[in-house]
Amino acid sequence: MVMNFNEKLKKQNSELEQSLRELENIKTENETLKEYLEDYASADTRAKGEVLIQKELKHIPNPKIKEIAARNLKEIIEGKRDFRF
Repeated sequence: MVMNFNEKLKKQNSELEQSLRELENIKTENETLKEYLEDYASADTRAKGEVLIQKELKHIPNPKIKEIAARNLKEIIEGKRDFRF
């Protein structure tokens, strides 16, 4: 019984570590792109970048991480920068 509990904790820890890696990828790939699009891109580049970001968001398997990424992307539009996960 103790072994099952320990194994369950190890599995949860592994899942949390994976989620953290996913969050870091989202930060570096989508949000950095979003910041560039908002701050520097032409209208045409911004439109193309938005399509790419929305496409990539669909590939995030964890619903909670997807929700956080979408919220942060929205906040970038509102002027917030330098997100930490």
